Amino acid sequence: MLPSAVFNGFCRHFLRHTKGPLAGQPLIFDPWQKRKIIKPLLDTRLRSGLRQFRQALVMVGRKNGKTTLAAGLALYMLFGDQEPGAEILSAACDSDQAALSFDIAKQMVLQSPELSKMCKVYRRHIEANRGAVYKVIAADAAGNLGHNISTLIFDELLTQKNRDLYESLVTSMGARTEPLAFMISTSGHDRLSLCYELYNYAKQVRDGVVNDPTFLPVIYEAPREMDWKSPEAWRAANPGLGKSVTLEYLKDTCQTAQNNPAREQSFRQYHLNQWVESAARWIATESWNSCEAHPTNLEEVPCYAALDLSSRTDLTSFTLAFPLAGAIHLKTFAWTTSAMVAKRNDTNRMRYDQFARSGNLEIIPGEIIDYEVVLRRIAEISEEYKIREIAVDPWNAEFLMQKLENQGYIVREFRQGFRSMSPPTKDFEAAVLQKQISHDGNPLLRWCIDNVVIEFDAAGNQKPSKKRSVERIDAAVSSIMAFARARTAEATGVNGESIYELQGLEVF
Repeated sequence: MLPSAVFNGFCRHFLRHTKGPLAGQPLIFDPWQKRKIIKPLLDTRLRSGLRQFRQALVMVGRKNGKTTLAAGLALYMLFGDQEPGAEILSAACDSDQAALSFDIAKQMVLQSPELSKMCKVYRRHIEANRGAVYKVIAADAAGNLGHNISTLIFDELLTQKNRDLYESLVTSMGARTEPLAFMISTSGHDRLSLCYELYNYAKQVRDGVVNDPTFLPVIYEAPREMDWKSPEAWRAANPGLGKSVTLEYLKDTCQTAQNNPAREQSFRQYHLNQWVESAARWIATESWNSCEAHPTNLEEVPCYAALDLSSRTDLTSFTLAFPLAGAIHLKTFAWTTSAMVAKRNDTNRMRYDQFARSGNLEIIPGEIIDYEVVLRRIAEISEEYKIREIAVDPWNAEFLMQKLENQGYIVREFRQGFRSMSPPTKDFEAAVLQKQISHDGNPLLRWCIDNVVIEFDAAGNQKPSKKRSVERIDAAVSSIMAFARARTAEATGVNGESIYELQGLEVF
């Protein structure tokens, strides 16, 4: 019996899907997975009988079962391969990402009475009775030397910041007779990354430009010249279309992407598996400008504030969000230093003095922002408006949060990671498009909104990226935070639990 048939039989008999509509059903792979990945990977042999392929790069659109296949392969290598003292590792940019395939495999083992008897299952590793081990490793390359890896599962290669981890793990496989590095990913935008380097190499192997019989390239992508809105393009990058990923899902996602440049980039990258030119901006200027309004009597409306400290040498922003009938109105205050105003004038970057002249940016003398000045201005603002709470990211701000609490404010922690920022970022964008947000035309806020570049994690969650945005976005960030707290107050009451905390992180 061919090894691929043994593998498919192992998965069908011992393993079950752990999530989604197929949960509880036997793990049976799609024909394209068997034909393009499993059969060549396991059945192609050298004259010695050993497997020919030592590395495989699988790049395909999201939701096509890459991670589930990787989990099944890892368990087959743990229980069914004949490698003495097999060491199977799951790695990625961080241990949580690396654990995605491991956690699926772990649940498969726990749901299998036969496999559970053959191993011991721990939080981050599985020990088989015959001495093999499967575990998750952290992304610190310096701490990953000294392994003797037989099978490496490398998940979402596009998120790997450099090649250190890859090099340290792949070189540790040299003593094995049949090592296998199984790498899975969707495309990205950084053409200086390890992922793009291996993607380009895989295409050269596939096209016969490079002769490397040990490297298996499996790439499904929509050609750039193809209409990205067409089902033909979707099929080119999604061989599992109709099963693991539905036509209706792609149709809906594509329709949403047609209304926003950032979502188009995301759709092309994650669902068409295309390398995009760069990260796209977030909200079109015309959409933002159309939300300008000037409601009266705001001093009578209870509001929700957010403070974004960002940098003590550049911008600090403070936004108020007023829940009104039909929209949440935003009003932003901001501070910078006189030294930064002079520096920007000298370097021909966006001049801050124009914002100061219009009254939308307050200048604090000196080299750094004096937070005591900011606190005094917040006190003055609170005398004019009815501030019910202030949201602050606690990172490096504990002392300021304590000062605000001592002054009698209700202070809410609002972290700026993917978990806290992804749902309100999406809701903020939708609210702008539906004109459920209004603003007073503040040019500094408009500039920050225009600067925003959205960053996506491997699961598709998003947030404004201060690293990837080429200019300041602080006022946009404080606006999202204040908007989220106002939305929470509307949905659950002033002291209710955040709807975004209830929603949690999205995983695709």
